[in-house]
Amino acid sequence: MTIWFCIGTAAELIKIWPVALELEKRNIDWMILQTGQSTKSFLEQTADFKIAQNKILYISPFKHNFDSFFKALTWFLYSMFVTKPRLRALIPSLHPDDTLVVHGDTLSTLLGSFYGKALNLKVAHLEAGMRSHNLLNPFPEEICRRLVSIVADIHFCPDESAILSLKNEGVCSGLVLTHGNTIMDSLKEVVGEVRRENDPYIVVNFHRSENVLSLSRWNFLLEHLEIIQSKYRVIFVVMPNTKLFLDSHAHLKKRLEVLNLKIVERMTFSKFLKLIVGSSFIMTDSGTNQEECYYLGIPCLILRTVTERREGLNINCILSSFDSKITKHFLNNPEQYRSEPLFKTYTPSTYVVKGLVE
Repeated sequence: MTIWFCIGTAAELIKIWPVALELEKRNIDWMILQTGQSTKSFLEQTADFKIAQNKILYISPFKHNFDSFFKALTWFLYSMFVTKPRLRALIPSLHPDDTLVVHGDTLSTLLGSFYGKALNLKVAHLEAGMRSHNLLNPFPEEICRRLVSIVADIHFCPDESAILSLKNEGVCSGLVLTHGNTIMDSLKEVVGEVRRENDPYIVVNFHRSENVLSLSRWNFLLEHLEIIQSKYRVIFVVMPNTKLFLDSHAHLKKRLEVLNLKIVERMTFSKFLKLIVGSSFIMTDSGTNQEECYYLGIPCLILRTVTERREGLNINCILSSFDSKITKHFLNNPEQYRSEPLFKTYTPSTYVVKGLVE
């Protein structure tokens, strides 16, 4: 039996990595099918985790991260028409007990579920059942999750609310509760003591398309960073699409420079965790960052109007809704939202592997 992980991004790799480690403990073979969605970052993360390249098969010729919608669309259209014979040629032998695992809500998640069915494999969806209950927000993630739920045979749900969402949609079989997100196990592998630095700083991650392409949301972010710049150093983590947008909007880039913040490019998981565990708080539009902050107990202001994740909501993770009143209340005393780390409470990956074996 072989477990095939079909993924395309570093974020997906971070969350399937502890599952792969658990499979190795049980002497179960596993392989990664890489879709080409974000190959450069993916490769950097494989090096961070010391994953051997002979564990990875590359479906796509695309070898870079995408910084524009056109490039991403080109990749997706190419990937949609990857044929069954090409997949069979890539994977010379399959066993009837093999399972293909997809993760989360990316376009690679959707592609992987289609590939699994083309190969006549059972499809397992890791991080299943999470819903914003708004079809177009987040887009296209909410649509991807719903479509994959129709295709998948096994649904690994992080909590009871995810199971309930699937049941309400008519999915009543193959439901497995994992008692949290596998990011918890990734944190255990990397994080030591959670302790703030004496020199207070915050981390900002602003990369979702609906944010990066909105001048009003940029103004909202910058106005609130201006309020706190005297109290905290600001470390701004820029993704390729964020960098591309800023390079074409000089006035925004100048406002950032005036704030005297430190701009850094996206980094590997272990480096990023070292950065956030020492921070005073985080401002982010990343769902994964929300999960990380919840399990680490770090105050987090979510720069979104809606989130499909329940982790930390109204505990240490506050949904800003781009509302100044909510945001200023958080920024006035972020320390009130700090909580005890929870990442050693459960080992979700063991529930995933148990479910795959069964």
